[in-house]
Amino acid sequence: FLTIEVTGARTFADAKQVASTIATSSLVKTAFYGQDANWGRILCAVGYAGVALDTHKVNMAIYPGDNSDPLVLVKGGEPLLPVDEARASEILKQEDMRVRVELGLGSEEARMYTCDLSHDYVSINADYRVARVFSGIQPTGVPQLGNYLGSIKNWVTLQSQHLDPASSQPHDQYISIVDLHALTVPRPPARLRADTFEMAASLIACGIDPSRTVLFRQSTVHAHTQLMWALACITPVGWLNRMTQWKSKLHGSQQYGSLNVHSAAAQSLLTGLFAYPVLMAADVLLYGATHIPVGDDQIQHIEFTRDVCDQFHKTYGHVFSAPRVLLSQTKRVMSLKDPLRKMSKSDPNDSSRINLTDSDDAIIRKIRKAHTDSIQGISYDPAERPGISSLLSIYAALRDVSPEQVVQEMEGFTNLQMKEAVASAVIETVGPIREHMARLVDDRGYVERVLRENEEKAKSVAEDNWKNIAKCIGLS
Repeated sequence: FLTIEVTGARTFADAKQVASTIATSSLVKTAFYGQDANWGRILCAVGYAGVALDTHKVNMAIYPGDNSDPLVLVKGGEPLLPVDEARASEILKQEDMRVRVELGLGSEEARMYTCDLSHDYVSINADYRVARVFSGIQPTGVPQLGNYLGSIKNWVTLQSQHLDPASSQPHDQYISIVDLHALTVPRPPARLRADTFEMAASLIACGIDPSRTVLFRQSTVHAHTQLMWALACITPVGWLNRMTQWKSKLHGSQQYGSLNVHSAAAQSLLTGLFAYPVLMAADVLLYGATHIPVGDDQIQHIEFTRDVCDQFHKTYGHVFSAPRVLLSQTKRVMSLKDPLRKMSKSDPNDSSRINLTDSDDAIIRKIRKAHTDSIQGISYDPAERPGISSLLSIYAALRDVSPEQVVQEMEGFTNLQMKEAVASAVIETVGPIREHMARLVDDRGYVERVLRENEEKAKSVAEDNWKNIAKCIGLS
């Protein structure tokens, strides 16, 4: 659906004028509206140039400023006649009334087209919203292989994909280095600054193109925390209590059983760690993101964001589009030392992971010492052979094939031969990244300039959206 909201219209002529303005804009092919004072035909269909319009999905309603029930004018493409013109006139007199039109474009995406009418002046604050991808990554310094295969490689691939078949334009992609989220685990300020720079350089070295992707530091865009507070004020504590990540971090394992915010073990829980899912929701909603690429362990956060989005709409009215999940094809990359645990930068044992700055010799040594088993032959069985299966998964992800295909390729291999093949594949990927990263670290000014330029782009979008949100909740 495409959503059009008209605010400030006070008469039928005003609505007709809005339709005329939309019809003559370069964004659309046609707009239909009646010649009389019949609300059912004022704004019943708008079609984007070159985009087929499904008239059966056209809906229109007037929404009162007092949040009472809307007056539905068109449903499923059919005007609901006769219109209660007395009710329509009553709503039109309200200060915060709005008209919403939903247009089916043969896509599940929800897009917003807003028109603000003041007296004889029509201002259209809208554009054709292509699909927008948003991702965030913690500033942990140089990423490890699990970060690359689980997220970064997918982001690089997305830069050349076309997510919205209804649009002739490529989708937008925003990647935020979430330094505000990093504060949930305090570290020395100099360390955080260094880690943030290293993460930015690493992402560029991995293939993130700053001219194609808006790469920015979260803390430089103040609207993130402004929206977080607005969302926190309508988010029940029970929703946060159900989130599993704070429990696993607090408890130190996945066996947290009945742990909840009221448990004795949770009384040392820091508010930032407990409430950070609200900031994560603000990150996504602030940019009107339509697609969120995540691993299977992050789906709960997207569900939480959709719940917060619905809660906001029930409280203040429709502003956001609920994002969709783009599930990463690569499952979690496991520790080289304990294949039942995820590969992580927080593991004190450096041999448990492959860092993207590791030398070729270090990569060979770490993979050669990776935990496997004494069973003869190569087979993929995560339950019975987690160590072997983890290495096969790494090789498969690097080669863009399935683990089963890798098993066929390595038929007759010994464990040592298999490890040598995995190490070779890792070096083939990591080597160029490591060399590019070294050049970027030596050219700090370039990385800083890229961040500043992209941060201006992010601020422009975020601040415009925050103005609309602030108006909706009564802050302006």
